[in-house]
Amino acid sequence: MEDQGQSKGAQVRRIQLDLTILESDYRKNERELEDLRLELTKMKRQRSQLDLEIGEEEEKVKKLQNEQMILVDELKRLKHKMNLL
Repeated sequence: MEDQGQSKGAQVRRIQLDLTILESDYRKNERELEDLRLELTKMKRQRSQLDLEIGEEEEKVKKLQNEQMILVDELKRLKHKMNLL
């Protein structure tokens, strides 16, 4: 009977050790998950900021392209006028 008691005590200690290890692994995974969630949130904010900056730069490009077309037209008009003289 004492052998069964020691065996049972050993089983309890083994289960307690397994529980401790699993709880530790769980907390580690939980911290890693939270870190990843925070990093994703940060990256999404950065992406939103980049999207805004890209949109601003695209607007600048469009504006400059329009100005270029106007300047080209003006150059052609003045060259034509000079050729008529």
